Amino acid sequence: MKTIWVATLHAGAFNYRPYFRRKIQESIIYFLIVLGVIACNTNDDLDENVIIEEPPVAEEPPVENEPPEEEESVILFTNLDPDYTAQGVTDTFQLDLNNDETIDFTISWHSSDGWDLLLITAEQANGVLSVHPWYTHPSPLKSGDKIYHQTIYRNGESYDRKAIFSIGPCFSGSTEECYSIWPLKQDTYLGVRISLNGKIHYGWILMHFDSLTEWMVKEYAFNATPNKPILAGQKK
Repeated sequence: MKTIWVATLHAGAFNYRPYFRRKIQESIIYFLIVLGVIACNTNDDLDENVIIEEPPVAEEPPVENEPPEEEESVILFTNLDPDYTAQGVTDTFQLDLNNDETIDFTISWHSSDGWDLLLITAEQANGVLSVHPWYTHPSPLKSGDKIYHQTIYRNGESYDRKAIFSIGPCFSGSTEECYSIWPLKQDTYLGVRISLNGKIHYGWILMHFDSLTEWMVKEYAFNATPNKPILAGQKK
């Protein structure tokens, strides 16, 4: 069989257009694939390194300091049964106001330069509410009178270590009107204070006077809460 070669215009020529078109398409596809891979890796890296911050916690409003509760007063009351009754110049009464077996006050008769005196002495750092300037006479108090350091008394009373009970006539000559005279007032309160563990406690003593040698101690009490007042006659 004889083969006949027919010559044409484009015989032996290579057609480049389809080739380049295909290559361009392949390059574009490859480029897009690479971009996709890079984008995925970038997102993974971001996910690993990203720091998720929690939303800020709302600050609670500051709590206002409530005023401390005021400490309640605790009154310790003692009723002498029977009452202590002095019947002579040799009688001495030692009073333990808070019943801790330590003497807080001593009441005793004294004679000095022809004067007969009934003296109350505060032991330790204690004190007796006394009138000034009349020779530091103890101040008779009525039931309900406030006993406290800041109490302002009309006669300028203050606390002293020693005081002399006024039994005889007052300087004014009138026994009933004298604010420092104890007889004729029946049961009368004496304001005192004691020091416990470096803190001040206020108290009272109920007494009755007839003379320098005839007098009585009936009751006493003190506020076990330091630096708190007490009323004369207050028992609870």
